[in-house]
Amino acid sequence: MWWNKKKESLDEKILRILKESFEKQKITIDKVVGRLMRETGINENEAHVITEEAFSKVVSKREELIKKAFSNILSFPFTKTHRDIIENGILSLSNNKIESSDLDESIFNIRLLESENWLIKGEKLVKENKLNEALDSFDNSLKFSQSNMSCLIERGKVLQDLDFHKDAIKDFTKVIDNNPNDFSVIFLRGCSYMKIWELRSAEDDFNKAIRLSVNANEQQTRAAKESGYDSVGSMYRRTLAMLSIFKDDDTEFIEQMKMRNNKQRIV
Repeated sequence: MWWNKKKESLDEKILRILKESFEKQKITIDKVVGRLMRETGINENEAHVITEEAFSKVVSKREELIKKAFSNILSFPFTKTHRDIIENGILSLSNNKIESSDLDESIFNIRLLESENWLIKGEKLVKENKLNEALDSFDNSLKFSQSNMSCLIERGKVLQDLDFHKDAIKDFTKVIDNNPNDFSVIFLRGCSYMKIWELRSAEDDFNKAIRLSVNANEQQTRAAKESGYDSVGSMYRRTLAMLSIFKDDDTEFIEQMKMRNNKQRIV
């Protein structure tokens, strides 16, 4: 019955008020202090000390939980500037100064920037013929944005140069799935198929690339002519003709084809 209900002690009342207050969004210290003073009769100084201590514990706990939620993101190789921005964002979210959607948007934009920076770094390393280092850079780029098609193409080319043709095919296939008319990437994938003796797949890719190459732009056509061909299609037909010199079956060779090991993880 109501008259048998245990009377709430001062400490219990303070804890209840704090709990109810912190369950609300964007609660301020001043509001909690005011409520404590009204409902418990404690003075302003006591209310401030209690509230600030409680706020500190709540913020610390929220920050710990939020950091845990973002632990996977924070494991990425961010630059110091970008990492500081994200960690400050986590602190602001812990203090209810920003919405989670604001932090998500900020991280998304930073990831795009990081992906592009690692791509540029990788391209520079390719020009310096530092292919393994370039591969690491492209891996990092794709950690930040797996939909960076330019990076998938560049990584695929490096994988080809390092004879990781099966891995190169995976990257090229992702790009082709995104843009089925990208004849230059279809041709590149065909080259890797040819290298691992998957001749029918290579032939299919070469023929498709030749058909689509009628849409080659001026830069692509000029590059083909500089290589001694009348068109992109004629350059591709030359490679298609090379298929005839390959054996139909070379199991021993195929078994020796390289793939990246688990330590060289493909994203």
